[in-house]
Amino acid sequence: MDDELLRQEVLHDLHQSEVLDSSTIYVTVDQEKVVLDGTVVSDGERRVAEDIAERSPGVSEVENHLRIHQSEHPGIQVEERF
Repeated sequence: MDDELLRQEVLHDLHQSEVLDSSTIYVTVDQEKVVLDGTVVSDGERRVAEDIAERSPGVSEVENHLRIHQSEHPGIQVEERF
């Protein structure tokens, strides 16, 4: 499958999820390897995004670079990188 077509399919699948806010997730594809970048609000969303990408037909590998964006206090932003 063409990498751009695969990227669009993964993005579509992420946007269809009812348990995931995919508005800050960026997807790149190179030779059927999907890379997820951006931020999510929880580790659960991070895992859901990876699972969705892995289930997309044509994906051979997923690299999950999503960071968890948490705010302990209003106005203070903290990002974790895995």
